[in-house]
Amino acid sequence: MLQRGEVATLKRWVEALPAALRRNEPALMLAHAWTRVVTLDVEDMEGCLAELERLVEARPDILLEERAALRGEILTIRAARAYAMGDLEATVEYAEQALARLPEEDGVLRSVVAHNLGHAYSFLGEMQAASAAYRQAITQGRRGVYGLLWTGARLS
Repeated sequence: MLQRGEVATLKRWVEALPAALRRNEPALMLAHAWTRVVTLDVEDMEGCLAELERLVEARPDILLEERAALRGEILTIRAARAYAMGDLEATVEYAEQALARLPEEDGVLRSVVAHNLGHAYSFLGEMQAASAAYRQAITQGRRGVYGLLWTGARLS
């Protein structure tokens, strides 16, 4: 739904669920976090992300590889949130951590995080680092149509 632009609908659906149900399912918590980032509803998100991290670590049914990928996605959300709040240094820190943890085959998330990293570096005046991040966003975007379209639209 996020990729089809139905963010407001997804956000309403997730928020209509009982909080207890939402807080016990990582996929629902991730969906809610992404809808909040995309709609720039980023205030007071850190508590939700910390709660999601605790849930991911506590669930014995989550495999090690999946756990690592979820950690990378949480860092990707933190980078996007930091960028939305104008905290460029935190954007760089979280984005670099996310790229180190996200699976190589996850071109969509790697493209999104590299895209945000490029913007942060650009605003910080680090143009060589920005250029490298944008190139990485394009390369990773080729692995996922959404990432490619996102990056291509922003660079044109």
